[in-house]
Amino acid sequence: MKVNNFGLFFVLLNFCVIIGKRDIKATNGSQWRQLHPQGQQVGIVNRNPARQSKPRRPLSPAKVPNMNADEGTATFLDSYIGIDETETSYNILPGRQGRCKANGMIMYDKAVWSPKPCLTCLCSNGKVICDEMSCPILKCARTRIPTGECCPICTSIELNDPSETYHPVIPGNQDTQIIQEELRRDNNKLEEEFHRKDEVKKRKLEEKKHNDEEEQMELGRSYHREKTIEEEDLQKLQAEDQEHLHEVVQGSKENGENQQLENEMTNHSKTIQEKEEQDNNYDGYVEYVEYTDLYDEEKEQQVKEQEEQQVKEQEEQQVKEQEEEDLQVKVQEEEEEEKGEKEKKEMEEQFEVHKGEEVMEKEKVMEEVAEEEVDEAEKQNEKQEETQEEAEEKEIAEDEENGSADVFELSLFPSIFESILVQSGEEPPRFSLPVGCETTDITINCNNAKLTQIPPLSDLELTNLYLAGNRITTIPAGAFNGFPNLKLIDLSRNKILSSNIDPTAFKGLKKLERLYMDQNLLIHIPPQLPRKLVELKVNDNLLQRLDEEAFRGLSKLVNLELEGNKLSESNVQPLVFRPLKRLAYLRMGNNKFRTLPQGLPTSIEELYLEDNEIEEISDVSLNKTTNLNVMVLRNNKLDETRIAPFAWIKLKNLEYLDLSHNKIIHVPSLLPKGLLYLILVHNQIERIPGFVFAHMEPGLEILYLSFNKLTSDGIDPVSFFGTYNTMRELFLDHNMLKKIPIGIAEMKALHFLRLNDNLIRNVPPESICIMDDQDDSKIRTLHLDNNYINTRRIPPTAFCCIEKYSSVILTPQKVKK
Repeated sequence: MKVNNFGLFFVLLNFCVIIGKRDIKATNGSQWRQLHPQGQQVGIVNRNPARQSKPRRPLSPAKVPNMNADEGTATFLDSYIGIDETETSYNILPGRQGRCKANGMIMYDKAVWSPKPCLTCLCSNGKVICDEMSCPILKCARTRIPTGECCPICTSIELNDPSETYHPVIPGNQDTQIIQEELRRDNNKLEEEFHRKDEVKKRKLEEKKHNDEEEQMELGRSYHREKTIEEEDLQKLQAEDQEHLHEVVQGSKENGENQQLENEMTNHSKTIQEKEEQDNNYDGYVEYVEYTDLYDEEKEQQVKEQEEQQVKEQEEQQVKEQEEEDLQVKVQEEEEEEKGEKEKKEMEEQFEVHKGEEVMEKEKVMEEVAEEEVDEAEKQNEKQEETQEEAEEKEIAEDEENGSADVFELSLFPSIFESILVQSGEEPPRFSLPVGCETTDITINCNNAKLTQIPPLSDLELTNLYLAGNRITTIPAGAFNGFPNLKLIDLSRNKILSSNIDPTAFKGLKKLERLYMDQNLLIHIPPQLPRKLVELKVNDNLLQRLDEEAFRGLSKLVNLELEGNKLSESNVQPLVFRPLKRLAYLRMGNNKFRTLPQGLPTSIEELYLEDNEIEEISDVSLNKTTNLNVMVLRNNKLDETRIAPFAWIKLKNLEYLDLSHNKIIHVPSLLPKGLLYLILVHNQIERIPGFVFAHMEPGLEILYLSFNKLTSDGIDPVSFFGTYNTMRELFLDHNMLKKIPIGIAEMKALHFLRLNDNLIRNVPPESICIMDDQDDSKIRTLHLDNNYINTRRIPPTAFCCIEKYSSVILTPQKVKK
């Protein structure tokens, strides 16, 4: 029975113990929830992204219990880890005893707080212990201090991290990077100068302190020596006075003498007291000197602390300025990014233009030097040739005077002239013209006369010879000896071969100015052409090569036509045009060029390269053609991305540019400044950029954009800026416009406007005419036909500025979809 009762008692005891433990756990759990309602872990977290990327060494976090108000254990907290990857030597353990007072606040024992960034303090048994974080030295271009952190970090990747590779941040503007580099150098110089001055000040303060200590020590030693001597002298005097007084007292018998002696003793004691007071005053003076020295030291310490504070403030100011500069740079970078690709391209284009101009100027100087040398050599050759020509002319004149000029070489046609003898002094006989030929005083016209050879005619007064549309195949030597004064020869539309032209066939024609040899079978330019030649046409032949000697001596040539051949940049020598000093008109259309021919002369004014395969225009193709006025590149394979940004930079005289029938998508930028006529029909243009014509002076007059893919969204409100006072003809027909473009109403000089064959549905007020403008519009013809306009809904004031309503063409209209 006793055993059973004991067992039952033991079971009840265990049950009570278990219930008590559960109550304690419940109490601790409620306290934990009260202290941490959101389940957050208490501790210090380093949010620096630059340091989070660094590999930490594996450390086991020290955990200590956090004591609540009732001394119960609530949770465990991690120990504080320093920013510089080193752990501090204390833990966070707040308590009640050993309070500390800091900055007017009472901190409990083991409490941790941060009075300012980078500084952490601990209350330990009534003493405040502070630990200042040291920041690592960064080697990056730009730094910043994140919110809640005390140390700066790199804005990109830190150099201190061996696992990363340094990639400096390069701004879009090269000038910004240079300025930042200069600022960094200036900051380094200021820091070095500041440290140097600080060291000098410290050294001076130490020297001054050392001198003061030595002076004070010397003063103390001298004082002790004097005091010792005075004490010894005083003791001697006291001993002598006491002996003297004792003898006098013993030898004195009268009361008066005793009274005198007493007075002397009193005076002597007073003297001794005064000396003691002086000694005390001296001691007070010494104490005052020591106090003054201590005050000076404290003052120096305060001055030093103030200087250190100023240094820190300067450093903080420099850091703030650097942060502001970095912020400004960042804002500028963001603004530049927000501006878009257009402005970036323009800046790059301007930089390339500037760079290209410098390169071209250098090249120009070198080329000018080379050209001057070549020009001098050519001038010497020309002088020699002119001298030869003058000599030949003199010989001809002498022969004419002697009558020998009347004798003609007639060996070409012996069957006709073998029995004829020409005597000197007699008039040469006239021969009958072939069938189909006509003659005037100075012209023989044998066009389409079915001739197979050049007729053997002679006439000293003849200047024009037309032999086009025949079957001539050869030009033998002396073929034109009967016409020494010819100025024009037309041999077009024959079957002349290059191999059948004698090298001296044209040599005797000293006055020949125009030679037409279109539609023959020539594979190269005829040799030894007359030097006075002004116009040469070799269109629609089989020319396959132009050598450097092709136009030798033709310095007076003005008009050269080489269309419809097989010429390309590969078979046209770059120096072939060098002798053509006066060439102004060049036609090379319908050939095989893929780029512009090189070496074009500076004198050229009109260049025609239509119907080729041109795909690009380089920056050096037109750098010498400064006098170019008309340029036709119609029906090629150009697009705006293959046109160099500064291809037109030197074409200040270019007024007419035809880029129709190409593959252009956007209206090209940086067009010639003096351009007046721009033809862009039959391209794939979808957009007219804003301000694309703004740089032109005086301004564009004619713009043809018919048959493209323009939409209303592709025309910017300022696309036509710069043309409001000069635009006379604007063709926007056969596009995909849904409304009348903005800016047309402001064109004061507009005469012809074509908006037909678009998707326009209405004519808003002031889209063509401005109500407040009292002047009449100069529009003579306005095409709005073949759109989707309901003519009954057009506002009555839509065309109020147009003088004649008959100038507005509205019909027919398409059926609305």
